[in-house]
Amino acid sequence: MNTARSETSQATDNRVALHRAGSAAFPIMEGGVRRAKDDLTSIPWAMIAPHDATAQQNHGGQNLIRLAHRGGLCPLEAVAVLEDAHYRKRWPDSFHDRASIEKATLEARAILKQMVANWTPPNGEVSHSEPERKR
Repeated sequence: MNTARSETSQATDNRVALHRAGSAAFPIMEGGVRRAKDDLTSIPWAMIAPHDATAQQNHGGQNLIRLAHRGGLCPLEAVAVLEDAHYRKRWPDSFHDRASIEKATLEARAILKQMVANWTPPNGEVSHSEPERKR
């Protein structure tokens, strides 16, 4: 396969995906704790898109498009990316045992819900204040 052609195709695919991102939803994973019916399963892509560089720093160079294809981010990771922080620094006490992970995940879900509720879409776009929820 021609490498130059492959890189060009990938760049085009990324531009198309980023163009669509304003109206798309970015997936949020469970994070190891079963979801409640009102927990978010996604957030507005336009909300997280400006934080792509942080996502890449936190996830070994993977951009948001790649992370979305792999299932998205857990609530801990999503809050850290939205705050432009590393998730282990944002949640330093959450990796000791199962109970601390669960506690931090529940806290992150609440913070993420509040962030989405307070988010104002750019350029008057339609808000995804009601992101897709698991039914």
